Amino acid sequence: MDLKEDRWVTDLANAILCMDAEGRIVYANEVGCRWLHCRPEQASVLSFSALPVRAKTSWQQLWLQLQTCGSCTLEMESPANTAEMSTAHWTLHYVRFLEKEYAIAFLRDLVLRPLI
Repeated sequence: MDLKEDRWVTDLANAILCMDAEGRIVYANEVGCRWLHCRPEQASVLSFSALPVRAKTSWQQLWLQLQTCGSCTLEMESPANTAEMSTAHWTLHYVRFLEKEYAIAFLRDLVLRPLI
C-alpha cells in the first residue's frame, strides 16, 4: 500500500497511521509523524504495542474487533508529549486492499475538540 503518492492523504490536517495485521506502522502522514515524534522512515519501525494506548487491550484483541466490527475508537497519549498534540482520539477502520489487511487510524487531537 503506497499512500505516499496520494496528496489527499499527505496533506490532511489530521494525523493518519496505517498499520498492518501485526500492528506495525506501515505509513504515517506528516501530522502522524509529528504526533509520533519521528521522521517518516522512523515511523515504519514502530508498532502499536510500543504506543501509549489508554485501552487495556492487546493488538491481537483489537485486530479481531476490527475484523468483526469494521471500526473502533481509542484514546492515546502522544509519545511526543508536546503542547501541540497531547492526547488523541483514534478512529480505526479495517481495510482489505490487494489481498492484504490494514487498520487505518485517523487521529484527532482532544485538546482541540472543544474548539470544534
